[in-house]
Amino acid sequence: MRPLSIILVSAVLLSLTADAQADRRGVPAGFDQYLVYMATGTVPFASHPNPAITGCGMSLFCDGDYFHRNIMGRTTGEIEAEAARAKEYFSARFGVNVDDLVAAGRLRFFSFFLDPRGEYRAYTIAGKRVPASGWVVRDGGFAAEVVDPAGIELAGEFAGLGLPPIPMGGLLVFGDYNILATSPWGKRKRNREIVISYRSDMPMIANNWGELVINCQLSTDDFEDGTNDGKAQGMGTVSPTPYGLTLNWRNVLTIGEPRF
Repeated sequence: MRPLSIILVSAVLLSLTADAQADRRGVPAGFDQYLVYMATGTVPFASHPNPAITGCGMSLFCDGDYFHRNIMGRTTGEIEAEAARAKEYFSARFGVNVDDLVAAGRLRFFSFFLDPRGEYRAYTIAGKRVPASGWVVRDGGFAAEVVDPAGIELAGEFAGLGLPPIPMGGLLVFGDYNILATSPWGKRKRNREIVISYRSDMPMIANNWGELVINCQLSTDDFEDGTNDGKAQGMGTVSPTPYGLTLNWRNVLTIGEPRF
């Protein structure tokens, strides 16, 4: 009979080998990671604000202050710096000068946190053991919404392409997906956060069927080098019901950089 120590070491090595194999299972060729999000919850109308979050209950979007401070751990100065980065990107990519357009009453710029009651969750993360209930995706950042009925002309990297203006209701976003990866054994000390930064690659515009199209650039290093590491592409609807706004979203992310 083999000594107990040898048996234990062998068991550990087999476990590590299995985990390493599982870590690569399901990863598409040419990518380091992919994820699938879905949102299927209902956000009650303003008469039922979210009791757990201040400034959450007037619409699908909560005040973003909670997201920035309580989830991302940002200070007031860091929040202001994030807002400045969003404005700089919207100007460079789309030629949208946020401050001038807000002053002219043509654009609304705001900090947001997607109401958690929308049940935005990551159900598939390649190589990760995600429970059937998914992992909660805390989604927040800054957004610019066109409020001018005539729309806003595209410029920046789209100058001279002859594209139509961003219509009223069109959105530009700059934020983070903060995934709360909970331990399958319910041990809080094993919980961790997976943070993926995003920014609009194209404006978010509802099509003729009322479906909002998602097309964002992704980064696993907060766009520190100025480039993006992947894409988030999806589509969804927000439907009014007797109880509130019901989400029906699907979002697929592919990332070609070191995995998290």
